[in-house]
Amino acid sequence: MTIETISQEESNRVVELKEQFPLLVYEARGYDTPNKSEWTEENHNAFKEIENLLREHIVGFSSFQNLTVGGKIDELRFRFQYNYGAEDDTRSFTGVGYISLRELTNGFD
Repeated sequence: MTIETISQEESNRVVELKEQFPLLVYEARGYDTPNKSEWTEENHNAFKEIENLLREHIVGFSSFQNLTVGGKIDELRFRFQYNYGAEDDTRSFTGVGYISLRELTNGFD
């Protein structure tokens, strides 16, 4: 996965959106996704804001699914779809990806 890191201000904005719109955080079971029919217009706008941020910073980005804090890594992560072969155009396969807010801000460990 190739990324362009985000600024500290953008990182802070993601945390702010997470706190203001807790429905953006969802612990998926398998292939399920959040029930967006329960969302307000403000929730949808916050979702789009994060999606646009990821689109600008992840090569091959397709769509944002949700934020997550569960699993083996106890930190805020993005769950999204992206083209696995976008960096070198070797294949076209879109699948799930995860990246922590820390990595998107500071780069990979």
